[in-house]
Amino acid sequence: KIQAVVLRSLFVAEDTIPFAANSFELLGFDIFIDSALKPWLIEVNSSPSLACDCPLDVEIKGALLRDLLLVVDPLDFDRNALHQILTRRVNMRSKSGTMAEDREVINADLELILRGKQ
Repeated sequence: KIQAVVLRSLFVAEDTIPFAANSFELLGFDIFIDSALKPWLIEVNSSPSLACDCPLDVEIKGALLRDLLLVVDPLDFDRNALHQILTRRVNMRSKSGTMAEDREVINADLELILRGKQ
């Protein structure tokens, strides 16, 4: 029943949630369960707090983050290559290249980061 409440609320808000192929949003659903075990949606929080103020928070939110990473399945990447590329880009002076040249540089940078080629 809780799953149905969550899905219905997402269907209602579907048109207001922006699509972004390269990102995701963690939503927090506050649900009250009455004495008849009926779930009631209280509110939905976008980007809910993941602060851990007590041992129960650590247990619940730790499991949530582990599950989230299993679902999202982020790509492996070369942290050293990412650092080198970001440092180079920060230190670069503004150059007026063509869009095609910019695209080639971005693609080469992504290749280095995601595949670890040097």
